[in-house]
Amino acid sequence: MRWTLFALPLLASALTLEQQAAQADFVKYDELKAQFKTGARRTLSKFGPFRIPANTGGKGLGDSTSWGSAFFSSINKGLCNNLDGKVQNCTMFAGSVGVQFVDGKNADPSTGIYIHHILSSNVKKRETPWFSNCNTPTRVSGNVNGITGGSGFLSTGEDSASEKAMYIDAKGTLPTGYHIKSTDTFNYWAQIVNYNKAPADVYVTFDIEWLPGIVGEDTKVIVVSATCGGGFIKMSQTGPANTTSGKFYLMEDGHIMGARGHMHDGASAMHMYINDNYVCASEAQYGYGREAQPMAGAKGGDMAGMSHGHSRRLIPDPPTPKAAKAATPKVVAAKSDPPSDAKGILTIASMTDCEGPWKVKKGDSVKLVGEYDLKKHPLRVSASGAAQADVMAMMGILFSPGAAPIKLLNGTIIP
Repeated sequence: MRWTLFALPLLASALTLEQQAAQADFVKYDELKAQFKTGARRTLSKFGPFRIPANTGGKGLGDSTSWGSAFFSSINKGLCNNLDGKVQNCTMFAGSVGVQFVDGKNADPSTGIYIHHILSSNVKKRETPWFSNCNTPTRVSGNVNGITGGSGFLSTGEDSASEKAMYIDAKGTLPTGYHIKSTDTFNYWAQIVNYNKAPADVYVTFDIEWLPGIVGEDTKVIVVSATCGGGFIKMSQTGPANTTSGKFYLMEDGHIMGARGHMHDGASAMHMYINDNYVCASEAQYGYGREAQPMAGAKGGDMAGMSHGHSRRLIPDPPTPKAAKAATPKVVAAKSDPPSDAKGILTIASMTDCEGPWKVKKGDSVKLVGEYDLKKHPLRVSASGAAQADVMAMMGILFSPGAAPIKLLNGTIIP
């Protein structure tokens, strides 16, 4: 499964940003072909425009390619619950948030635009607690994905900008979705870097696949950090360095449907354990632009994706608890090296998915390990030549509540 989940070192960067605060105008939407849910609509809604200042190369107020330009805005119409004059409940099955040049062309690292983050929230939605704070089983965890208020909605960093947030599987068989009420409103905070010599005018876009009305079971999403909200991420120029979280605890029964890491350049992978058993790695894939990755459950055809990467990568599994069996490090070969004259920024183009489901019960634990390897993957470099240590080691986790087995629409039972 794919779910775009993300967070950031947030307020630490605020003083270095050119901040814009505005009510985003809903400009228009494009009708696109649905990919996952039979009979669903898919709309690409555009908000803005916003101007991203030109690359100053470290001059003037500072290096504009260090943190970029940030803006905060709210949305009252233009998404599925208020579109074409229809105010209604709706259910989202897949979606993504991103940026697009106002002329409709791609805005990504291949064209000099880098998404540091876009965080959006459903302001009015409230969820029952299901995931604890680090090392505190009875205290509810904060959700970075919902830091702008309410519950987390669609969010991204450049490492997940080519991905879809999925609330069903790629074949549309899970009876789940993300429920949106007719009265819900949204906001978002975007931080965008422009490597170009000229300012860029962009729209913030929401690509949503949906149906009117409330369909299936509501899902929950959380984004948490391996730093447990404090401390620093470990890095080394000599090889892999791991940052290991404490334990988070499930506060209700259900299924972890999957997970995806959020990291920055220099990273190799986010690793996840359930009850001290190693279950998966969400690996960083490097490239100069965004390419489609395979959606969960997709084994071929148009949904089969490509490997990203500039060089061969050795990704060793992190040290495992005694209860977990050690795994042999695996070599992931790049599909192809970029051409020598490639334009754009070499960066994390995507993160692979941890594909569940894993049945969990109240009291079960989750542990994260963030792996960085600066010997193999240098930090992102700004126009002034400075290495940007704006690193993160976070994992977004998708959860379906309830102890009962999940019955797929095709009749398959997940215990």
